[in-house]
Amino acid sequence: VDDYYYYGGYYYYGDDDDEVDGECVNGDAFKDSMDFNCTLYEGAHWCEVNDEGKTVEGPGWCSDLNQECDVLAERRWSRHKAFKNQQGQWAKSCCCDTGLDATYPYEGGGECTDAPDNKVAAWHDQYGYSCRAYHFGSFCTLAGEPGSGWDPKNGDIAGYVREGMSPLDACCTCGGGIWEGGRMPNSTPPTPETGTSGASGASEVDDYYYYGGYYYYGDDDDEVDGECVNGDAFKDSMDFNCTLYEGAHWCEVNDEGKTVEGPGWCSDLNQECDVLAERRWSRHKAFKNQQGQWAKSCCCDTGLDATYPYEGGGECTDAPDNKVAAWHDQYGYSCRAYHFGSFCTLAGEPGSGWDPKNGDIAGYVREGMSPLDACCTCGGGIWEGGRMPNSTPPTPETGTSGASGASEVDD
Repeated sequence: VDDYYYYGGYYYYGDDDDEVDGECVNGDAFKDSMDFNCTLYEGAHWCEVNDEGKTVEGPGWCSDLNQECDVLAERRWSRHKAFKNQQGQWAKSCCCDTGLDATYPYEGGGECTDAPDNKVAAWHDQYGYSCRAYHFGSFCTLAGEPGSGWDPKNGDIAGYVREGMSPLDACCTCGGGIWEGGRMPNSTPPTPETGTSGASGASEVDDYYYYGGYYYYGDDDDEVDGECVNGDAFKDSMDFNCTLYEGAHWCEVNDEGKTVEGPGWCSDLNQECDVLAERRWSRHKAFKNQQGQWAKSCCCDTGLDATYPYEGGGECTDAPDNKVAAWHDQYGYSCRAYHFGSFCTLAGEPGSGWDPKNGDIAGYVREGMSPLDACCTCGGGIWEGGRMPNSTPPTPETGTSGASGASEVDD
């Protein structure tokens, strides 16, 4: 019964012998009907040999059986046998457990790590091809150009986008990913001699950042400058002050006394930030003000962040998020940011810190919630006695939202 497969509107039947045929081959000794070789099958985890010595689909094979493959149903791949070559051969003679897959250098511990995926274990494009596939298939180069394995009929690599990222953004092997020192899309890795992408003048590799299509260089002194300031004593290029940086956990001082990104800063390094790749924030230095100051003089560990009243134990708790630890909008701004930035009021109106150019607060929606639904500080969240979006907190005299007749606040 299990000896058939469905592909292209037809059913195919064949022998059920999935055991390796004689000597297992490597590299170009086998190519399937798509001209994909053993190096790609093994390195991209498209196949593996099970305990019975049979070749089966590996975790990189994007079939109906693979729940880690986030593609449209009609783009799912058929069984290995559907890709037999003209000689009738398929991958059963190809996966030899040579250890080739272990040579992949971009899954942590090296100078670059592939960008994380918000939905599945490892990023892949809209057709199921992973960064491993782009690497072992030689689909691209570190400069973001088509590689020797890329078929020109497939068009522009930059058009293979999923979760807001193409291979040029997500995959180290294509010049994307997260390099030591910052994101480096479509470029060769930095060196102390050349800095980034061959641009000279950077004395330290980690002393740059990428933002808006450009590389920026500056001093690498992240230590607090003299007296640490609070409140409006510093504002960045977006007019955001120290209160927002500290309260929203946008920055923190590490054990070495240096200002670093905090857990609320929505950069490439923050896996708790569920936004499109192009909406991720750059390094703190990208938001220097006209005086050249940035957040390194701002995060003073004053205890301001501990004054936030809406994370449990009070009369209201911010709504939970189904994907990450704390809800944020589609641009990465959390309920803490709305609170310490004074972006809204308890009545659900724009606050003193809200820029009218940003439009309606209700339009900042992620996971089906806007700040007016998710954040207590905007009148949302979960109040004692029930959810009270866009309203003032209840009182014993008025009940909820000013409606009289409630004898108990939680009634």
